[in-house]
Amino acid sequence: MDEGRPCKLMAGSISGSVYQRGDIVIGGLFPVHVKAPEPETEFQDIRVNAMCSLFNQRAYRWLRTMIFAVEEINSNPHLLPNLTLGYLAADTCLAESTTLSTSMAMVTGLQVSRAGDGCKSAPAVPVIIGDVRSSSSMVIADTLGVFDIPMVSYLASCVCLSNSLKYPRFFRTMPSDALQAQAMAQLLQLLGWTWVGLVSADDDYGRFAIQILTEELRGTGVCVAYHQVVPRGYAKEKMKEMVETIKKSSAKVVVTFIIDQDAKALLEEVVHQNITDKQWLANDAWVTYATLSVTQNIPSLAGTLGLALRKADIPNLGSFLTQIHPTTFPLDPDPFKQELWEALFGCSLSFPFGQHTSEKPCSGSEEIAVGESTYADVSQLRATYKVYQAVYAIANAMQDILACSPGRGPLINGQCPDIRKLHPSEVDTFCILDETCTFIVFNLTFTLPLKGQYHILVNFTTPLGEQLYFDENGDPPASYDILNWHVTPQGKVEFVNVGHFVSSQGSGGQFHIDMDRVLWGGGQGHTVPVSICSTPCPAGTRKAVQKGRPECCFDCVQCPGGEISNETGTAEKQCTQCCFDHVTFLMTLSKCPERFWSNSDHTVCLPQQVDFLSHNDIMGIILSVISVAGATLTAATFTTFFYYRHTPLVRANNSEVSFMLLLSLKLCFLCALAFIGRPVAWSCALRHTLFGISFVLCISCLLSRTVVVLVAFRSTLPGENLMRYFGPAQQRLGISICTLVQLMAGPISGSVYQRGDIVIGGLFPVHVKAPEPETEFQDIRRAYRWLRTMIFAVEEINSNPHLLPNLTLGYLAADTCLAESTTLSTSMAMVTGLQVSRAGDGCKSAPAVPVIIGDARSSSSMILADTLGVFDIPMVSYMASCVCLSNSLKYPRFFRTMLSDALEAQAMAQLLQLLGWTWVGLVSADDDFGRFAMQILMEQLRGTGVCVAYHQVVPKVKKGLEMGVLTSPEAVAKSTFCGKCMVIFCSSLIDIFSLSF
Repeated sequence: MDEGRPCKLMAGSISGSVYQRGDIVIGGLFPVHVKAPEPETEFQDIRVNAMCSLFNQRAYRWLRTMIFAVEEINSNPHLLPNLTLGYLAADTCLAESTTLSTSMAMVTGLQVSRAGDGCKSAPAVPVIIGDVRSSSSMVIADTLGVFDIPMVSYLASCVCLSNSLKYPRFFRTMPSDALQAQAMAQLLQLLGWTWVGLVSADDDYGRFAIQILTEELRGTGVCVAYHQVVPRGYAKEKMKEMVETIKKSSAKVVVTFIIDQDAKALLEEVVHQNITDKQWLANDAWVTYATLSVTQNIPSLAGTLGLALRKADIPNLGSFLTQIHPTTFPLDPDPFKQELWEALFGCSLSFPFGQHTSEKPCSGSEEIAVGESTYADVSQLRATYKVYQAVYAIANAMQDILACSPGRGPLINGQCPDIRKLHPSEVDTFCILDETCTFIVFNLTFTLPLKGQYHILVNFTTPLGEQLYFDENGDPPASYDILNWHVTPQGKVEFVNVGHFVSSQGSGGQFHIDMDRVLWGGGQGHTVPVSICSTPCPAGTRKAVQKGRPECCFDCVQCPGGEISNETGTAEKQCTQCCFDHVTFLMTLSKCPERFWSNSDHTVCLPQQVDFLSHNDIMGIILSVISVAGATLTAATFTTFFYYRHTPLVRANNSEVSFMLLLSLKLCFLCALAFIGRPVAWSCALRHTLFGISFVLCISCLLSRTVVVLVAFRSTLPGENLMRYFGPAQQRLGISICTLVQLMAGPISGSVYQRGDIVIGGLFPVHVKAPEPETEFQDIRRAYRWLRTMIFAVEEINSNPHLLPNLTLGYLAADTCLAESTTLSTSMAMVTGLQVSRAGDGCKSAPAVPVIIGDARSSSSMILADTLGVFDIPMVSYMASCVCLSNSLKYPRFFRTMLSDALEAQAMAQLLQLLGWTWVGLVSADDDFGRFAMQILMEQLRGTGVCVAYHQVVPKVKKGLEMGVLTSPEAVAKSTFCGKCMVIFCSSLIDIFSLSF
C-alpha cells in the first residue's frame, strides 16, 4: 500500500467497536444501541456511515464490565500469568442481522480496528461472549458452530439453546428459562392465582418460555385467560389493542416473558391507559430495569413481583465505570464514551465528531457519580455479573490449557499446544463432568494427528467466592432472587428481596417467599390479590365447566337429590352419593341397609323419610274397603259360576275363560292391598310381579272373549266355519302366550345398574347358555370384560369436566345369555323400565333407557333393531358385523362400531388369491352372520379361480358335529382338502369350541 494513499474501508461493522490487542483476543457482543438503521432494500449502493440509534446505558455497562474483567485477569499473577488477554467488543444494535454480521466480522478478522492501527485488521477471535437475545444467539450458534467457534452467552436464557446436539459450541452463564418457568408456576400455585394472563416477546425466547410455563401449569388448576405477544417494532395500534385486552380481562395477574425494551414499550401504553389494578409478575430481563421504575410508572407497577438473577457485588467496578472524562476522548479507542457523556448530562461536546446538536455545550466539569444513572448503578449487579462470570469461565478454560504437561499433551509425541497461536478452527467444545460425568468446555483439535482427546474442565470459583460449572447442556445452576417493588416515602422504587429460588443438578428447585414482607400490586397493600375466573362453589353445589372456556371458569350447580358436597370448591361431578352404613355412619360403596337422603342444602345426608300409604290413612282405608269389596264380589261371582258350571248358561259363556277372568279380577283387587303399609323387600317384589301378571291375564281373557264374539258375529254366511280356529284350545293358547310375554319381561339373568341423569343400556353375553333345569351357566370372561369396559367408559366420561359437564351418565348393563329370546326380553325390560334395579334402590325401578349398547351377535341385533326401531330407540352394536345390518332403510336406528363383514370377506378372498389357495373348505355359523358372510365371500371368489370343496354349518344345538365330511376326526384326516385350508365364519367362541375335531 502506498504511504500517501488513504485507507479505504472495504468491509466493517455497522456500528462501533472497542478493541484492545492481546495474546488472545476475546470477542464480545453488546446491544449498546437498541435500534438498527433501516436496511438497504434496493441494493444499488453501499450505505456509508450507517449508525445505530437509541443509546442503551445498561448494555454499555455490560461492555465496560467485560473490559474490567479482562484487565482484572491481566493484573492477576495467578490466572494466565504468562498470557495477556485482549478484547474486541462490538455493538449489535439489538438486531439479528447486525449481530450476525458483527460476529462474522470478528471471527474472519474483517472487523476494522478502532485503536488507530490504520489499515490493520483486528485478529480473528477464537471465542465470543454474547449475545444478549436468545434469537440472535441461536443464529450465531448455528452459523459459528460450523467453524467450531464456541460462544458463551451472558443473558440468552431460551430453553431451546439447551440442545447440546444442535448447539454443541454454545454455553451460557445465564440459567435456562425452564427453571424460571418452573419457579413462576410454583409461585402461581402457592398464591392461589388460577386465572392469569400471559405476555411474551415475539421471538424464540418468548415462545419457548411460554411453552415451558404452559407445560408446567398443565394439571395444576391454573388457567390462562389470554396470551398476548409484544409485536416487533412496537406498532402503536397493535400495542394499544394488546393493552386493551389486558385491561378488559378479569385476570388480575399478568405473567411476562419479555426483554427490557419490550417491557418499556408495553408499560408505556399501560401507563397511558391508566391500568392500575393488575399484579405484574416480571421475568428477570426487566424486573430490575431502572428505566421502568420512574415516578410516572409507580401507580401501575408498584407491588410488581418478579424473579431476578442473584445479585452480586463486584469490588472496584463502580470506580472503574466512573473513570471517564472528556479530556481523554480524542485519544480513547472507545467511540461510545462521548455518546454516554452527552446522554448522561444532556449536553453536547464540541468535538467535530459529536453526534448531538444540543445548544447546551458540555463544560467538562461534569462528573459521573456511582448510582446516579443506569450506567453507574452498581446496586443491582445481576446481568452484569453474568458478563463477569463469562470472562472468567473463558480465562479458567485457557488456564487449564496452560496447565498441559509436556509429554502428556494431545499432539504428536505428547506435545502441548501453544495457546498464543490459537486459531478459531482449532477450538472445539466438549461436555462437562461432575462426580460421574466430566464437563469439557474447550478441546484443541489441531490439524496435526492427535494421540487422544484433551479434556479441559470448567469448574471454578469466581473472585466473589461463587462456584460455577456447566451441566451436559452447557447450562449453569439457577439461583434467583424474588424481588418486590416497594415505594419509599420519597416516592422512589426500591427493589426488596422477599424470597429466593435455588436449583441444583437433579433437583426440582427450592422455593421460599416471605409473605409478610410483600407489598402487592393493584393497590392491595399487604392483602394477596385474588385472580380467579369463578369463585369457589359453596357447600351443596358442584362445578359445571362453562362450555368453550377453561376449566377454571365454571358455574355452581346444586347437587342432585340424594347427593351432597360438604366442602367448598367441590370438583366437577364430585358430589357424593348418600350411601352410608347405618352402624358406623361412614361412606361406603356397598349396598346400604338403611335409606339416607340429602338435606335441602345438599350438605348433609339425613335418614331418608319413608312416605307410604298406611292402613290408618283415609285413602288407605278407602282403598282397602274397595279392594276387599271388589275381591269379595268377584269371589261370590266365581263361586256362583262354579256352582252352576254344568248349566247351559255357564257352559255357553266358555266357563274356562270366565273362571280365569274372574280369578284375574280377584287378584287385581287384592293387588291394591300390597301397596298399603310400610314397604319391605318381599312386598316390593310382590307389587310389580303380582299386579303385572294378574292385569295381563285379565286383559288377555277379555281380549280372547272379545275376539270370539267378533268372529261369531262375522260368521253369518252359510258354510263359513271360522269358529273352528277360535275354539277353547286356541283361546287357552292365546291367553298363555300373552301372559308369557309379561312373565319374560323380568330379567332372566343378572344386571348391573348405576343411576344417572341419563342411563345407557348395555347387552353383553356374560353367559353363553340360557337357564334350563339343572343346567349350569358357562362363564365367558371376555364378555364380562366388555361389560366392565362400558362401566369404565361411563365413569371416565363422568370424571371429564369437558365432556357432558352438567350431566351424569348412568348405566344398566344386563346379561343376554347369548340367546335371541333372552336378549329381546332383557332389552324390552330396559326400555320399559321394568328391569328391577340391582343397586339397592329398594322399590324403585330402573329408569327406561333411551339408547342401548349391543348386542354381540348379528341375529339378535337384527331382532332388536326391528323391535326397538318401532319406538325410535337407537342401538349401537360393538360386535355385530353382518352386512345385512348396513341397510339404513330397514334399520334406521342401528349403528355399530364394528366393521361390516363385507370388508372382512373381501380381505379373505384377496388373501386366498395371494397365497394361491384354490381348494378351500368353508365353515359358517347357523345364523344371519354366517349366512351373509359366506354369501359375500362366495361373490368375491367368483371368477378368481378359487374353488369351494365344502361348506359346513355349525348347528345351533351343539350335540356333536353331524356335518358330513367333518363327522369324525378320521374323515377329516383322510380328506384331500380338509386340514389344508379352512375358512371359518363363526359368531362366537362356542361355535369354535364345537369344532373340536
